[in-house]
Amino acid sequence: MGANLIESTSSQKRVVHLKDLQLSDVLKKINPYVLRSTQVFTAEQIVKYLLYAYLSSNKIVLRKHKNFLEVYSRIVNIFTQQFVEEFCSPDGKIDWNKLAHFNSGN
Repeated sequence: MGANLIESTSSQKRVVHLKDLQLSDVLKKINPYVLRSTQVFTAEQIVKYLLYAYLSSNKIVLRKHKNFLEVYSRIVNIFTQQFVEEFCSPDGKIDWNKLAHFNSGN
């Protein structure tokens, strides 16, 4: 059984599977300039910040499963790898302009 998240709404509760999230889902929810201004400069820091912001903004409450941390860790690793491949130069520098362009939907 996968790690589940519960999204509470006034009319119903909807189960959101952590495994179903995509980096683009969480990336488009935050202004990249906010990340830059908060001194978040590593891909892993950005990914963790994005996941936290996504979960918080959607009023998602974690349902405790013993394998949640394992699944969460894998998602952080996958998203970090994808972020580096998409938004970092070969020398490891974050391309803030490319990130802002992606975030704007252009």
